[in-house]
Amino acid sequence: MFIEGHDTTLAREDLPEPLRMRLTAEYAAQRAGSEQLATDLVHCEGAPTLSAEARARLWRQAALAGHLPSMRHYASGNAFRRNDLLDALPALQIYRREAEAIATQAAAHGDVETMRALAVAYSNGSDGRFRPFLAQVVVPDLVHALVWYRLLDTHPDITALAPQHPQ
Repeated sequence: MFIEGHDTTLAREDLPEPLRMRLTAEYAAQRAGSEQLATDLVHCEGAPTLSAEARARLWRQAALAGHLPSMRHYASGNAFRRNDLLDALPALQIYRREAEAIATQAAAHGDVETMRALAVAYSNGSDGRFRPFLAQVVVPDLVHALVWYRLLDTHPDITALAPQHPQ
C-alpha cells in the first residue's frame, strides 16, 4: 500500500506469526482452487454450450422432478442469466406461471433458502439494487411475507445457530 510520502509495504517477515500463517494457508487454498478450476476447464473443453432456453428447460425439468436444490435455483431465477434474457423469453413466460408454486413446494419441504426467498419476494423483494426474479412474479403480500419470516425464525437450521450469528 502507498500513502503519499510513506511506503507502507510490509515484508512477509514483518507480519505477526498468526497472521502470516493464516495468509499462507489462504493463499495455498486459493492456489489449489485455481488448479482444480484449470483441471475442470480442461475436462469441460469442447462441451456444447447450451442456449438460454435449453439451460432454463433443464433447470425446470429437474425442479419439476422434485430435486430440491433445482427447485430452489429454478424458483429463485438462477436458471436465467441477465446477459441473455431476451433469448430466454419463452422460458421466462413459463417461469412466471410456475415459479411461485415451485418455490412454495421447496419451502414446504423445509428448504431454508427458498423460505427466505419467498419471504423477501412477498415483502416486495427489493434491496434497492434490483428485484429478484421471484419477487417479480409474486404479488406482494406482507401477510405471506410475515408467515415465511416466522417459519424461518422457528426452523431447526435457524434455531441451531449460535445466538451471536447474524441470521
